[in-house]
Formats: sequence, C-alpha cells, structure tokens
Amino acid sequence: MAAWRYISDDSVTASFGLAGDEFLMAGYKSSQPRPPTLRLYTYRSHCVIVGRFQNVEAELNPQVALCFGGKLPDLEAGLNVPDCRIRGIAINRRLTGGGTIVMGEDQLGMALVTSTRYPDTPAHPREILERYSRGVLEGLRGLGIDACFRPKNDIEVGGRKIAGLGTYIDEDGVLLFHTSLLVDLDIPLMLSLLNIPFEKISDKEVASFQERLTTVSRELGRQLKPPDIRENIKRGFEKALGIEFSAMPFSEAEVSGIRGLEREKYQTSDWVYQRTRSPDMVGTSLKKTEAGLLRIYVALNGSVIKSILITGDFFSTSQTINDIEAKLKWSPVERAKIEETLERELSAGGRYIMGLSPETLTEAILDAAANAKLKGGP
Repeated sequence: MAAWRYISDDSVTASFGLAGDEFLMAGYKSSQPRPPTLRLYTYRSHCVIVGRFQNVEAELNPQVALCFGGKLPDLEAGLNVPDCRIRGIAINRRLTGGGTIVMGEDQLGMALVTSTRYPDTPAHPREILERYSRGVLEGLRGLGIDACFRPKNDIEVGGRKIAGLGTYIDEDGVLLFHTSLLVDLDIPLMLSLLNIPFEKISDKEVASFQERLTTVSRELGRQLKPPDIRENIKRGFEKALGIEFSAMPFSEAEVSGIRGLEREKYQTSDWVYQRTRSPDMVGTSLKKTEAGLLRIYVALNGSVIKSILITGDFFSTSQTINDIEAKLKWSPVERAKIEETLERELSAGGRYIMGLSPETLTEAILDAAANAKLKGGP
C-alpha cells in the first residue's frame, strides 16, 4: 500500500493557505501517477473566501458594500474592504467552486490533491465530492457524530450543515478537493459580513440561518478547536479510503514556491476581484437552481448581448464559463439562439456546469436581458 502524503499546519493567512493548495497541484502534472496528498490546516482568524465563480461584491453584506461606496477597495493593505480592515479580516478567492465561507482558527480546512490518472480516482465533480466526503464522515463518526453527505456539496448532521465541500479539476486532470469543517463558528460575525439571499434558504423552511448550521463543539456539547479533532479526521480518511499517511511537512523550497505564487496570484486584485461586473452590466437576474445560486449580469447593445458575466456557487471548469461568456457576446437576445449556443458548449468533452441545464441557464440570461431593458437599456 502506497502511503499518501500528510501535511498539517495552522494559522495560515488566506493567501498562503490557498496558494499552498494550488502549489501542491503542480506536483501532479506528470503522466506518472503518484499518491495523493491530504492537508489539514487552519486559517488565521478571520478571512472571507469566495468560491471560484462568485462575485465578491455580491457576496458581501450590503452594509459592508456601502462602506466602500460600491468601489473596489485599495489592495495595498492586504486585500481587505474597509469594514474588514477594521476587523482584520482578509478577502480572497479559492480555485474550487461553491459558496462563500468565513474561515479562521475555529474551522478545519482540508485539501486533498491528486490526479485523475491515479488508480480509483473519480473524474466527475459529483463523484469526487461523494468519494472524498467519506473520509470526513468517517472522521466525524470516530468522534461520535453521525453525519451524512447531502448533494450537491454539504455534510450534514440532523439536517444541519457542519461542513461544505468544493472541488476543481484542471486541464491536466489534476484535482483539488476542499472541505471547511465547522469545529466552532462565530455566526453573528459571519452574518455581519456575508450577503445571504433569502432565495438560498427559503426552501429549507427555517426561522433563521443559525438553525441551518451546527458545529463539532455543539454536537459534542463541549468546546473544541481544530487541533483537538485533526487526528480523528486523518484516521477517518485512512479508514474510509483504505490508505495510510506519511507526514511530510512543506519543505523550505516548497514554502518559497508558495510565497511566489502568493505574490503573483493570491495577493492581486486581478485574481480576487476577477468576477466583478462592468458598470454597463445593468441587467441582472438571481435564480436558485439545482446547481446552486446563479447570478447573471448582462449589458445590451440594442437587441444583442454586448457582454455577460455568469457568477454563482456552482461547480464548473473555468474554460467552460469563459467560453460560454465569449460565445454569447454579440449574440441576439433570442431563446433559440442562446439555448443552441449553450447546448453546443456544454455537450463538448470535459465541459459542464454541474446540475445546470442549458434551458435553466437560458431562462436566467433572458431574465437578466429583460431586466436590462426595464432599467433603461437599449
């Protein structure tokens, strides 16, 4: 049995945590399969991390957005909007899809990196989430917590979310599986920072957002920190996947490489704020779908789409979204034309928006275009 690599570290910055996960992926580009790596770590309290395809401004609480008047913040002080600077909270963007999370010393971050060429490794996001969630479930079971995987990307205990999952597969078939496990959580802080649309939780028929969440500490009835349970989660992966780990911390050379990736990518506004709409995208739509919450922004020129931005907490490939946005540019605002483009793009090999049909996406785009006209667009 080949030993998987195991890395443990604590209180990392948002940029170092995310850069470290991506840096590990570079080692799996070779056609020669190698055993996966599991990293269990905590972030420095606190940071807001948006999903790969989300719009930062849309995910912030509107009152927080008002603090900087709708303008993007000055990034010289560490990628923080003014309200978050006061609190010492950083903002960043991860590679994996899914929704916005608040991370810190009370949440255990997990990153599993491998290649789809490695034996028994799934290649579709739905299968990846289900397979590697087993390690988390087994780890929680070892603590005495009976949890289950709930599609599309949650782990729940008694109907309450205790962990969120995310995944990303690059063009070389290298995959990253993310988990944020709530060992404890400052819910008032989270709600003060994030914009939680009613559409996202209304079908759960709950009185408050707090009723949708639970933590390891709450379930066990005692205060715990991530280091208290990390070994349980590690053993959970070993038991669930039939593997064993070999501890191999980041080397000095790897830390140097991670620092370089931080500077080049995760400490730049081009990465963090890349899904920000342009001022002329006055047409918007917000739609809850099987794939997640979908936000569309559209600019029109007469009866054609001048530009479009597709954002949300769905799972997809970057190339899929970029190509769809490019192909829809200067397309007529006609159901048949839009749907034809989407069917063609989403049927190509390796293309997907998990759980989203061309028909549903077409409806959201048409709603955004209609909204643009209502707001005085051409």
